[in-house]
Formats: sequence, structure tokens, C-alpha cells
Amino acid sequence: MEYKKSIEKLKKESKYTLDKVVIGESDLRRGQTDLRSTGKQIQSLIGSIYKAESTAAGINHLSSFFIVLVILQLNLELDLPRIGYAQPSDCSFYILL
Repeated sequence: MEYKKSIEKLKKESKYTLDKVVIGESDLRRGQTDLRSTGKQIQSLIGSIYKAESTAAGINHLSSFFIVLVILQLNLELDLPRIGYAQPSDCSFYILL
């Protein structure tokens, strides 16, 4: 009689353990899928950051160029009276910004 109870108890425990293993495997698969998805999102984010940095570098370069043009124009405006031009319209190479 005790053997039957022990066998029944072992069967219940093994069924419970198998159910837990199945749930654990399912969780593991879902975790792997989520991890892959997260990895792809991180790679995409890295690409976006690289693109934004490249764009920002280009804009920074253009803004530096624009600043140089403004400085040159201001210098030209200051030098025009000294070199004999009364107004910028008298000068054919005046920079229009």
C-alpha cells in the first residue's frame, strides 16, 4: 500500500516537474526572441546615431564655412572705402548672403 502511495506521489511530482520544464523552455525561447529583437533595435539605433553624427558634422562644417564668409564680407565692407569704393554696389565681386 505504501508503495502505491509512493509511486502515485512520484508520478504527480514528475508530471509537475515536466510541466515546469515545458514552461521554462517556452520562457527560454521567448527570451531568445526578445534578445534578438533587442539586438536588432540596438544595431538600428547605432546606425541612426552614426547617420545623425555624420549629418551634424556636415552641418557643423557648413556653419563654419558660413561664418568665414560673413567675416570675409565684413572685412570687405570695412575695406571698400579704403580701396576707393563708396558702397558695396560699386564692387562687382561683393558676396551676397
